[in-house]
Amino acid sequence: MTDFHDLSARLSQFVPRWQAAQNHDPRLARLDQSVRSYRALRPVPRPAQTRVEPDIGRLTAFLGDVIKPLADHRASGSVINPWAVAGLKRAEVRNAGVLAMLFSPSACGDLGTAFFDHFCRRIPDPEGLLPSTAELAAGYSVRTEHCPVGEQTERVDLTIEGRTFVMGIEVKIDAPEGREQLRRYTSAVHRWGRQRHKRSVVVFLAPYPPREPGVLFARWSDVRAAGRAISPRRNSELNLHGHLLESFVRHISRFGE
Repeated sequence: MTDFHDLSARLSQFVPRWQAAQNHDPRLARLDQSVRSYRALRPVPRPAQTRVEPDIGRLTAFLGDVIKPLADHRASGSVINPWAVAGLKRAEVRNAGVLAMLFSPSACGDLGTAFFDHFCRRIPDPEGLLPSTAELAAGYSVRTEHCPVGEQTERVDLTIEGRTFVMGIEVKIDAPEGREQLRRYTSAVHRWGRQRHKRSVVVFLAPYPPREPGVLFARWSDVRAAGRAISPRRNSELNLHGHLLESFVRHISRFGE
């Protein structure tokens, strides 16, 4: 009898402790969380959707409306970007050469002058060193890979010379600014200006600003904006020069700012 009462007392102590241990077992909490997560992942029944039959008449009319504009767009040559076909990619010297051609009035006529003028107007120029619209209208020439003072180490990507000014443009796309590069180029362009008795200015066209003081900073976004400003709004109005410019603007769209 004593043993029975002793066992009963032990059980009465063990059962509550066992139940408490079960309630605080972290494995039970994880199991409960897993079950809840599974229930959340079960697909929710959705009502059946009513099938909509296409309107063949409207679809036929739409296709008829777009076929001719698409054909005209293809016939205009706008589908093809000549600079992509030519493999221009991000080569700085080759892109600078195309830019020089598009800036040049001898190559692109009034469009070249307007393009270069719009580009200049977008560059911050606190001292008024850039050529004015009137100065550009008087005529200017554009050269590439030019050594303005005859020294081969001072080869500037683009140089522009008008009746009253000389200008150098150093072009960067991916390459960093070379050590002392802009200082040498700036010195060469200013010496050239003194020799020609003309105002001189240097512009750095790049995704990042120049380190050399006194050099004006232009971004590739300025080139794009200048090109879009003078490009005809309709493809039918594009001549060869306009198409080349519009294609170049699209080509440089990934050159950063």
